[in-house]
Amino acid sequence: MRCNDCLYDMNSNIVEKNIKIEVILMFRIGDFSKLAKTTTKTLRFYDEVGLLKPSFVDDNNGYRYYEPKQFFDLNRIIALRQIGLPIDEIKKVLISNNKIEIAEIYKSNKINIENKIKLLKDKLSRINYLLDYDNNTRKTDYQVTLKNMPQHKVYYEQGLVSGFEGISKFILDTINKLKQSELNINFLSPPYAYIAYLDNEYKESDIRIEYAQAVELTIAVANDKKQQFKTYDSTLFACAFHKGSYERLPKAYGYIMDWIEKNGYSMIGNPRECHIKGSFDTSYADEWVTEIQIPIVKK
Repeated sequence: MRCNDCLYDMNSNIVEKNIKIEVILMFRIGDFSKLAKTTTKTLRFYDEVGLLKPSFVDDNNGYRYYEPKQFFDLNRIIALRQIGLPIDEIKKVLISNNKIEIAEIYKSNKINIENKIKLLKDKLSRINYLLDYDNNTRKTDYQVTLKNMPQHKVYYEQGLVSGFEGISKFILDTINKLKQSELNINFLSPPYAYIAYLDNEYKESDIRIEYAQAVELTIAVANDKKQQFKTYDSTLFACAFHKGSYERLPKAYGYIMDWIEKNGYSMIGNPRECHIKGSFDTSYADEWVTEIQIPIVKK
């Protein structure tokens, strides 16, 4: 309650009284907590970090008081906390009048959530894969076939990818580069392309790979372009299709290598991976399809 504008004469007699009363409804922290369905511990924390300061603090007893309009402020804070925004970004949203800045904060949080969903989907896929086992025995997903690849010429690019997730982008970049080049070539029909790993050991990052696309030249290429092509002789391959994420490819390789050994063959070169359906088609890893081709010769 406030009283303003009281006028007095020099003899302390009231000659005019103009009383203005303003009543402000306040809630002690306990009552505010009950109505807002938020613990007093949380309200004190918001006070300490500067998210929601009490409207008034009694200097005599330290009691915190809140105004009705602060229910709206609290609801907004709770909503921002529920979507995972950290304290410092919530502060920016609360004090900023820049809609573009606020939108950028939301977009950044959206990307983080999408990445987490992707990781969780991968974990769920792995759990479903393990559940598919019956007493640690399972009918194999793989069927090995022999393919004789006739002599063919390929256009190839070698490079580094940060991880397995970068392979699809490397493939698309190479294809686009090839299409935009001035080379007089046609892709073979049906198309044939593959990835080969060039490192001498398994690596999870900075992976050296080669992408090759089978082509036919319509005219001879200049000498300075010849390093982009090479020719492979007719080769026999042990092949199998793998469906699922690239992280599970070792199981497929193990199965094929076991088949090669049991059937009297030896590996004679780098395996190839034909990415028939990958992340450039769908973000759901369980739908990716890769054909593994291992060059072999009879012992």
